[in-house]
Amino acid sequence: MADVERRALRIDVKNLRHASEFLAPAFPEKSARSILTACLRELAKLQHCQSELNDRAVAARGPKDLAPLLAMEDGACDRLLGRAQDALKRLHAPPAWWEAG
Repeated sequence: MADVERRALRIDVKNLRHASEFLAPAFPEKSARSILTACLRELAKLQHCQSELNDRAVAARGPKDLAPLLAMEDGACDRLLGRAQDALKRLHAPPAWWEAG
């Protein structure tokens, strides 16, 4: 994924998380609340991974003396991408609130 696409995804995830947090009180049922809480947790993880990747991409294009401070060790980018993909998969996993029983 290109840096521009990753940044746009990070912003979309942030907006989705904030909208979900705003609407959470509209779902007082315990099952709905637990699913929403799990989704919000995964959105936060996904947003965090995307933010780290974005920060490092920006640093790589910045002043040369800052690049070493944010340089990624071998495999770190792949681990961040893997964590982001795992969070996204878990977002798809929860059942609809009306199916949670």
